[in-house]
Amino acid sequence: MPDGDPPTTKSERERADPLPAQLRSLYADHQLLGPLVVEYVAALPEILAQITSAFESNEFVELKRLCHRLCGEAATFGFEQLALAARRLEIATAHSDLEDLRDAQSYLMDCGRRIAV
Repeated sequence: MPDGDPPTTKSERERADPLPAQLRSLYADHQLLGPLVVEYVAALPEILAQITSAFESNEFVELKRLCHRLCGEAATFGFEQLALAARRLEIATAHSDLEDLRDAQSYLMDCGRRIAV
């Protein structure tokens, strides 16, 4: 791929736009919202575990519901990248492409591991 060409495959796009080591909330330092962000981050592993369980059990209706919920919550608490990742997996549940589902689920879990307070 020449240097001037835009990335065309998923792996090329992900290499071109890597995730930062930590994903912080836009509201982490906010006087009123900061403590709520801390509580949300503490609850996040359970939410991600539910998503993983639904994914592994092929419960795609439940997976879509959980991702929709996570997308809204993550956006509310200022985790934009996590919200986008949840939305990507939510959308992928509407398609039967297993590879796309796996990529979206993997990306969401990667974002979840990078969440920092």
